[in-house]
Parts: sequence; structure tokens; C-alpha cells
Amino acid sequence: MSILKMAETQLVHHTDVIPVALLDALPDVLFVFDEQGTYLSVISSQHNLKNLQANNFIDRKINEVWQDPLASLFMNAVSQTFKTGKPQTLEYERQTLHGLGWFEGRTQLLVDSPYGHNVVLFLARDISERKQLEITRNKMESQLNSIYELGFIGFAFSIDGRKWGRVNRYLCELLEYPEAELLSLPWTEFTHPDDILSNMNDYKLMLNGQNDGYSLDKRYISKTGRVIPVHITVRCSRLPDGQIEYVTTMVEDISERVRQESEIRHLAFYDALTSLPNRSHFSDRLQQALKMRHEGVTRYAALMFIDLDHFKTLNDTLGHEKGDELLRLVASRLSDCIKEPDVVARQGGDEFVVLLADAGDDLQSARISSALLGEKILAVLGAPYFIDGLEHNSSASIGITMFAENPPSSDELMKHADIAMYQAKNLGRNMFCFFDHQMQEKVTLRAELSADLRIAIRDEQFRLFYQPQVNHSGLVVGAEALIRWEHPVRGMVSPAEFIPLAEETGVILSVGNWVLKTACQQLAEWARKPGYNMLTIAVNVSVRQFHQSDFVERVLSIIDETGADPTKLKLELTESMLLQDIEDIIEKMTLLKKRGIGFSLDDFGTGYSSLVYLKRLPLDQLKIDQSFVRDLLTDPNDNEIARTIVTLAESMKLDVIAEGVETEEQRDRLASHGCFTYQGYLFGKPVPIESFIFPS
Repeated sequence: MSILKMAETQLVHHTDVIPVALLDALPDVLFVFDEQGTYLSVISSQHNLKNLQANNFIDRKINEVWQDPLASLFMNAVSQTFKTGKPQTLEYERQTLHGLGWFEGRTQLLVDSPYGHNVVLFLARDISERKQLEITRNKMESQLNSIYELGFIGFAFSIDGRKWGRVNRYLCELLEYPEAELLSLPWTEFTHPDDILSNMNDYKLMLNGQNDGYSLDKRYISKTGRVIPVHITVRCSRLPDGQIEYVTTMVEDISERVRQESEIRHLAFYDALTSLPNRSHFSDRLQQALKMRHEGVTRYAALMFIDLDHFKTLNDTLGHEKGDELLRLVASRLSDCIKEPDVVARQGGDEFVVLLADAGDDLQSARISSALLGEKILAVLGAPYFIDGLEHNSSASIGITMFAENPPSSDELMKHADIAMYQAKNLGRNMFCFFDHQMQEKVTLRAELSADLRIAIRDEQFRLFYQPQVNHSGLVVGAEALIRWEHPVRGMVSPAEFIPLAEETGVILSVGNWVLKTACQQLAEWARKPGYNMLTIAVNVSVRQFHQSDFVERVLSIIDETGADPTKLKLELTESMLLQDIEDIIEKMTLLKKRGIGFSLDDFGTGYSSLVYLKRLPLDQLKIDQSFVRDLLTDPNDNEIARTIVTLAESMKLDVIAEGVETEEQRDRLASHGCFTYQGYLFGKPVPIESFIFPS
């Protein structure tokens, strides 16, 4: 009974699967399809099911599993079986875990199946071995038929392989010998020395009657010394008494195949752009280093993670071709920095890794040798690059982690080196940092804090505090709105800790909108309270928030929604914001200014703002940074800076306010310079709205 018939019998008897004993011996795979080409079941041995990942088939259609032309071929066979009721037979090729394979498919219609409707059984049988034999046989027959024109065959009549009976023209051309000279040579003479022993062993087994031939890959050496990879098929003809009558050898030049296989291996293990080992190859080398240390090697090794500084800017500015050329030059320089058994690889993008296989026998010496290599790499990568005749400059940030016996996993080591690399970037770039566990604790804390930030928005954990701004008479004229995070576990989280993280993760956009809306709601409420209706509120605006394309629309929408008086709202910008797209900044400020919204330049004097840009901005106020106010009375430079800012504000007809005023002496010195509006602990700390001082 055929496998299809047995499967049909089992299914008709409502058995879910073919018996286990039969399945274990079943080399084939049975698929069950409905009329739409949906896989209903996959039946085979556990080995086949595992290799096929059978769960990926169930409830999916043929065209969801296979691409054309296979999908169309399978679907046509299933459809024809449903339509005609007749079995269909087909042959096809597909990729398997072991390479390209040949399969035979046969279908059978099953009426009144346990599925409640007709189904088609599709039996897939691996015929790769049979097909390969057919191909080989056909190829041999073809070559034998054209022995003098196309075949790669020589005949040897003596069993020692020394006396050749005949060789063809092609073999002579391949080995670059005249026919007479080639006939006088034993095959060992033009076989590569490293391949003689294995070939001789197979040859002796044939002479001893243990086989009638063999096939193998080997290398020939031509008369001019050229190494030629070949595949040989050796067969013998025996006399009735078992003695060998003669031996035939078919030789196939496989140079192209070997070249292609070499290219495939190279692509599998080496980066196509830089020819450095790729991520997979490097992972293998790192695993070997870890295995050695788990097996008792105590010497230290080092893993370096290298990232080019500002590569994206160069790539976007100069184009990807220039960026690729820079990566190739970087790869070449890195390769020159190391020696075997160390390895450098491209991790991806502009990231590279280096494994220093033997850094030293103790931690101190290992750190020294790693630092020396790190300094060498920084110097080499920092030298000018010449691309298409133009000079380009680049630098790198490097993270280094050390390991010896009983090291962590490769993933952990890569993470450690990555953390150290980002520390190098945070410290200014063009440097290297060694990993320590405090770094990891900070990274973990930042990750937890980042997740908590999103929860804080959802659960309304933020609060606005207000710090009064007063004039020289002590009258409160406004307040600055300052965000506070009341974490349910950590308590109050400092803005200095979470604002940069919010900027980095993009959460600042949601936070900024909440702050602006809450402050405007407070303005609307103050407008209805006697004595409060003249107060202003200053709100800090982040760089990312301001550079949103719809920032103006968002602000005006909040004004309209809350009913706040726009003339009482003051947006505080930072000098760092002026480094990006000044024209866009001016346009947005002008549009908001038309609605009466004011602008203050925060932390003035700490950045790099140009007076050319400054005079074009529709500002209302300059704010003297607290870093200048703090040492105003003791540092002549800070005192002069504060005086200069006031003078500049007067010349530009701008108001000026000083923050961080804590003593009456500081206030009086500022007043002597012409600054009459203040903010600081002398007048009040930031407090919740319910504790804000009534202006009087």
C-alpha cells in the first residue's frame, strides 16, 4: 500500500495522525490542503517536522509560505486535483538546510475527510540523491561519448598507475603537457603533494577489491606550476577473476566552483564593504576566546567597541559613496593597528570591534596594553583622510572592557564595551573609556527612568512649581513655571536628572505640551482673581519642542483652548537653540509675537549666540544666568559680564532679569548695573501653586 493510501486510510478512520512507528520510518512529508490552498496539517517524522518548522505552515496559504514559481506550481497541482479528482505528479527544486534539493510531489483527493470537506493530500519526497545520480550518470555518459572533444578522461592500463594507455586533448591542455610527456608520468607527479596521501588510500582500497572506484576533490599542478582544483571520478573494469583490467579517470576542472564557494564563504564571514570579518565571524572568534578562559586560561583579553564620531553628518553631507570610502579607509587603518591573533571586525554601520586576544597576565598590565592600543587607534583614525583629492577629518570614541577566566557571556561583554563607548562620547568624544560596573548601574537606572517617564505622563505624576519674579521694590510681577516629578517610589526626581533624558528619548514633547497647557490654565485662573491678573508666567521651551513643524499651531491652540491671555505668557528659549536653523526660529517667534506672546533668552552669556542673530530675534528680555550672579561680588569677570549684559539689553531696548539672586548684596550690585527684576531664593523658592505668595 502506498504512503498516500495509508494516510488516506488513517484519515478516513478519523485518526488524527499516522501511527508513530510508521512516522518515525517515514522519510516523506505529507501535507493536507483545503481547496483554497491552506495548510491544514503536516504529517511526518519528528525530525522532518522540526527541520521544516511545521508550525509555520498550519493555517497559512501556499502563497504565504512559498514564493513564485513554487507557490504557483503547488497551487496548480492542488487545484487540478480538486478539479479533476485525478492525482498530479510534479518535480521541483527548493532550498533546504543542506543546500539545493530535488523533490517529487504527488497529490491525492480525499473525499469525506475528517475535516468535514474534501481535502487534497500532497506527498513530498526528497529525490535529491536519485536526481544527482541521474545527473552524474548523464554527465558521465555525455563526456564518455565525446571523449576526444569534450571529455576529461585518461586511461591507465597498469594497476600501479604508471603506464597510461590513452589521454585526451582536454586533459593535456588542462595540465599544459604534450600528450607524449603526460603519458610518461604517474598521476602522483602532477597531483598536489598535500593531496597524494588521501588519494593513494582510496586507490589502494580499489586495488584490494574493496570498491570499484571512488570520487574526490583534489588539486593538480600543471607543468607551469598552476594549481588547478579538480573533481575526479575513478572507476575500474575487472576481469572475471576479479583482477583489474584497466582504470578510467574522469577529471573535472572545478576552478569556477571553488572560486564561487570561496566568494560565498567570504560573504558569509567577511563584510562586503571593508573585507573585514563581519559580525558573525567576530562572534565566533570572541566565543573561542571565552571558551579558552572558561577552560582555565588566566591571561586577560580586551574587547574594544569603536564608533566614529559624527559619521552620520559626514555621510549625509558628502553622500554615501564618500561615507563608504571613509569606512574602507578606517578599516584599513584599524587592520594596520593589530597583529595576529588579534582581530578587528566591522560590527555594522560606522561601528567596529577589536579583540585583543592576549592583553596581559594581570589586570594592570592588560589595561596598560589596551590603553596603548586605544591611543594608537585614536591617533591613526584621527589623521586626515583624503577622498577624491579632498581632505576630511574624523575621530572615534572607544569603549574597552577586560575579561579573564570565568568571563561573562559574549552579549554581556559587547554590552559592557558599548556602554563604555557611549561614556567616551558623553565625555567629549575622540577618547576611550574602560568599562566599570558603575557605568552599567547608571545605564540601568537611565533605562528604568526612561520607562518611568512614560508612566509619569500617563499617571499624571508631574507637578508645576512656581518661583516668583520680583521688581526692585519687592513686588511680585510674575513667576517661572518649573516642572517637578513626584515619583511614587523615588520621591522627587531632580529636573537635572530627567529633563536631559526626556530630551534624548523624545518624551520632552509630551512633557513640554503638558507644562505649557498647565501654565496657561493657571494664567486663565489668575485672570479671574483680583491682584493676580497682572502676573506673567515664564515657560521653558526645549529645542526639540520648538523645532517641531507645528509648534506655532500647538501653542496657539493651547492659548485658545485655555483662554489664557497671550500677553501674560513668556516663552524662555536657550542660546543653544540658536545654533540650529535661525531663520525657522525667527519665523516662529514672529508669528507668536503677533499674538502678544513674549520671549526671554534664558541662560544668556553661557552659549555662543551671535549678536548678528540676536538683534534679529523679536525678544523681550535677556536673563542673566545664575552662574554669573553666584560670584558677582567676588569675581571681577562675572561682575563685568553681568554689567555688560545689562548694557547690551538697554542698547537693544530689552528688559533684563537676573536669576539665582540669594543675597541683598547681589540684588544691590545688580541694581547698580541697571538690572531691576530678579528671581532667586532671596525672594522665594519654587513652590506648588497653593503655596505661591500673593502679590502685594
